[in-house]
Amino acid sequence: NLAELVEEAAGAAKADPLSANVEVAVETDSDIPQVLVDQEQFRQVLDNLIRNGLEAMPDGGRLTLRVYKRGGGVAVDVADTGVGIPEERLSTIFDAFVTTKPSGTGLGLAIVQAIVRAHGGEVAVTSTVGAGSRFSFCLPLAPSEQKD
Repeated sequence: NLAELVEEAAGAAKADPLSANVEVAVETDSDIPQVLVDQEQFRQVLDNLIRNGLEAMPDGGRLTLRVYKRGGGVAVDVADTGVGIPEERLSTIFDAFVTTKPSGTGLGLAIVQAIVRAHGGEVAVTSTVGAGSRFSFCLPLAPSEQKD
């Protein structure tokens, strides 16, 4: 249940010292179908995206995690109201070892993309400098949830 994993990740985010001035909100559609994922790997996906969002809002803001049905799958958005990503950087943010953080390894988003793709999904980003970023991924339904 991806919605439960997102709720759990949001709870951890609220306890993170980086979220002191950040409102963490979860929005979930009703009747979210099941997806087949490795829970530990998707905890890592959510943790990486949430940490990036929190770090993008050093002066506070809002982090919204949304779970919803999209096409033949389930989608998750992690959106922040932070500093945003310049357009010229968007094409390289999923590349390994690309970082703007002084202590970053540049592996977080590369790992996110690898895990999502290994589960048959895709990850995308939209961002506006000064307004924030939204990372979205969509996963196919579990075979038991698929309609013939």
